Amino acid sequence: MRCHLLFLLSVCAIMSSCKMQSGKPTGKIEKNDTLIAHLRGLDSLKHYFIPNDTSALWKFTIAGCCDVIGIYNPSTYTVSQLEETGKLVSGGINLRSGRFPTEPNDITELSVDDLDKEFEEKVTYFRNLRIIPVKFWEDLRLTRINELKSQYELERIKTIAYKDPSVLLTSKFKSLCKEFSDALTSSDTLALMAAWARFSEPRGRANEITFARYKVQRASKDSVLYARMDLLTFGWGNCVNHQLGGVVGADVTVKEFERLFGRIYRDCGGCD
Repeated sequence: MRCHLLFLLSVCAIMSSCKMQSGKPTGKIEKNDTLIAHLRGLDSLKHYFIPNDTSALWKFTIAGCCDVIGIYNPSTYTVSQLEETGKLVSGGINLRSGRFPTEPNDITELSVDDLDKEFEEKVTYFRNLRIIPVKFWEDLRLTRINELKSQYELERIKTIAYKDPSVLLTSKFKSLCKEFSDALTSSDTLALMAAWARFSEPRGRANEITFARYKVQRASKDSVLYARMDLLTFGWGNCVNHQLGGVVGADVTVKEFERLFGRIYRDCGGCD
């Protein structure tokens, strides 16, 4: 399985039995190896200022499987700057209010107001991060906000469309994925059900559980509602999301974050 680089700043355990590997240094900090070896076994330590020295240690984890110790000059960055810059590394934050219904009764629980409120809160969160003030990180902050905005706009249209599919005809995404939006907004129920069959049957050949659920839903008295939910969530929604493009890759941002340190010790033995 590919090791996805989701950046998690946390109090992490770097076990003394791990075999550490030195990364390419960006500075000339070539000392404190004995101290680092000792600190590898301390579970509770995240940050350490080295007494009588100009160096400090920062411990973090990448993807939950790469343990990293970085050495840096604490007069260059503050602890809070490192911590809050790290929050930009893994990617955007999903909107919890942007849920999709699995049963017809779930539709009544969807709230545009909750989604609006959560979006504003998370934009404020990104804007208030006290990051390292250089162009790369300032640009990444704006990118994360724009990624969040795209997610929010898509989730907002979907939330409304579960109750009123006609909104797809006037949304900013109206020119995208028309094979789904045309079926979802059609007054012809037979056309909607035919589109659902074309979408679901190939998926069913790849997943027996998915196909079994489709057959049960198609036989239900709420089959039209199930068709709209399925096509809106997994058809139109996934199609539009794919065309909007992905987030800035963690491989780029993690590499840039590691450049903040003079020397890197990394153990990725837990990554498959």
